[in-house]
Amino acid sequence: MRLGLYLLKMSAIEAERAAKRKIEVEDVEKVYEGGKSLFLDKSLSSLNSLERIVKGNLHHK
Repeated sequence: MRLGLYLLKMSAIEAERAAKRKIEVEDVEKVYEGGKSLFLDKSLSSLNSLERIVKGNLHHK
């Protein structure tokens, strides 16, 4: 949900910068590419210690 709201907001800003009257798919894709690692990092940092252990075990397989 938060990612969707972020994408909508930032896509609107991106479209406005380009003097567009509507948000286009390209605007959303550009914002998504720039912001996906931010949301992934934030999600991973909120894991508790058990979840981090499980994630680590899944990552190494």
